[in-house]
This record gives sequence, C-alpha cells and structure tokens, in this order.
Amino acid sequence: VKDSVTPESLAHSISNAMHSSELQNKLRYLAHYDHLTGLLNRSLFMDRLKTTLDQCDRYKQSCSLLYIDIDNFKQINDQYGHEAGDILLQEVGDRIKDNCRTTDSPARLGGDEFAILLTHIDVKDTQQTAAKILENVSQPIYLESLSFHISLSIGIAHYPDTAKNQQDLMRQADAAMYRAKKDGKARFYQFTRQQRQQWERRSRLETLLPKAIEHDE
Repeated sequence: VKDSVTPESLAHSISNAMHSSELQNKLRYLAHYDHLTGLLNRSLFMDRLKTTLDQCDRYKQSCSLLYIDIDNFKQINDQYGHEAGDILLQEVGDRIKDNCRTTDSPARLGGDEFAILLTHIDVKDTQQTAAKILENVSQPIYLESLSFHISLSIGIAHYPDTAKNQQDLMRQADAAMYRAKKDGKARFYQFTRQQRQQWERRSRLETLLPKAIEHDE
C-alpha cells in the first residue's frame, strides 16, 4: 500500500526481488549447463539437436555431430584422484570450446564424454574442426608439478547424409568414436554411407531371419 511504504521497506523488497531473480537465473543455468565445464549439459544439447534437425528438414540444410571421448581418462582419474580429473575435464572443455564457432553447440554429455553439434558446415570443414581439436587438446596440461598429455577419440556423423533421425545420428557418431579407439585412439573416424548400408542390411536380416527359420526357408 502506497501510504505504508518506507525507504527501509522499499529497499528490503527490492533486495528480496533481486535475490529471487538471481536464484532463478542460477537454477536456470544449473538446469541447462554442465556445472564443471560450463558447456551445455545433455538435456539442453539433446533439445538443441532436435531443433537443429527440424530446421535441417525444413530448410534442406545439413549438420554434423562430433562425439568425443577422452582416451585413458579412467586410469588418470584413478591414479591422481577426482580433483585432478575434474581439472582436466575443465581444461579439455575449455579447449574444445576454443575451437568452436559461435554457432556451434559444444556439450559435456557426462563423465569424460563430450559432443559438438556443427551447423551450416560441410564434411571437409567438419574434419578440419575435429583435427584442430585433436591438436589443441594434445598440448600438455600442467597441474602443479605434473604434466598431462591428453588425447581424444572422435566420432563423426552427418545429417542427413548418413543419419535419418536424431537416434541414428547419435548411434553413428558413437560407433565412429569407438572405431577411432579401435584404430589406435588419438584420432577421428567418420561414419560413412557404406557403413549405413551395412547397418540397414543387418537390420533387414535381423527382421527376416526369425521368420525364415520359423517357416523352414
């Protein structure tokens, strides 16, 4: 009520409103961003991925997904402790972000797994981005008297070139990442159309084979 307002009560109300606004902003940030690296968290990343694929369908555009895993991170974490592991995750997150454009969406999906959604980009530029990240992260990370040499395995998938939907894109990038690890780590591997054809052929066989056995075909 206007007549009951005093300078003290007005200042108190404004302070409460500012505190409430700051708290809401902090909660909103925690809900959408990874608390350790400041990158997008899995929830916001998946939401942004869905929106991007919808836009690709509408405007006949393409995008690429990089699925990133730190090589041998568990051994480092076990040997030097979680505090050192957290510092390394922060540094890797910073270096990944430094090699992204403002239109890209880098995220930490959990643990030592990261991802980057690249829009308005072709296959060659996607590979160049992956190579830059590998080179940047390979530079030593210093922690007190210790020096760490980190490497990454990166899987690349493209929409709609190889993937038909969001699930396909994630599965293909993940499979490509594991192929990079199998080939020796510290590298990127790109999911190809030939692999997609192999996946589709295997899927058809898995569907048809039980029926064929049932009918003794």
